[in-house]
Amino acid sequence: MTEPKIARGTTLGFVPVIFYNLHAAYWIFRGGWENSLWACHVASLLIGAGMIFGTARLVLTGMLWLVIGNAFWILYLGTGGEFLPTSLLTHAGSFVIGLVGLNRFGVVPGTWWRAALGLIPLHLAARFTPPAENVNLAHRVDQGWASVFPAHSTYVLFVFALCLVTFFVSERLFRKIKKG
Repeated sequence: MTEPKIARGTTLGFVPVIFYNLHAAYWIFRGGWENSLWACHVASLLIGAGMIFGTARLVLTGMLWLVIGNAFWILYLGTGGEFLPTSLLTHAGSFVIGLVGLNRFGVVPGTWWRAALGLIPLHLAARFTPPAENVNLAHRVDQGWASVFPAHSTYVLFVFALCLVTFFVSERLFRKIKKG
């Protein structure tokens, strides 16, 4: 009987999982468990799992979720949102490790639309979270956007379309960087 093959990124893959767990533990102790379900944080788990199991598509999906999640996070911080040190782990730390994963395992074409579809169950799960935090924009139009998007459904469709375009472009950029 032969030993099972272990992916090259196995050990490094545990780091984003640890980052996620540290950030989730912070929110659980603070009483805001629902904040551990933001796509940008769950992306750390995808990157970690992709690295552990050597699955390029999971690593890339996590990276695509982080591209859009980091943009929203920077916007949140720029408009006076609270900075949490553990959130730096999931947003920046997991992104750096994800870049290593993309370099090791490659960029699988067509992941962009699968990553977008993956956001749908995450968004629906967030509908069961307390509305106050508006996790994954599941409950209402964010402040400042109500005049542009009077209906929540229109807002969600716009953000989904934005994700589709961002994922499409980002996948191509990651492929170009990989070819380098």
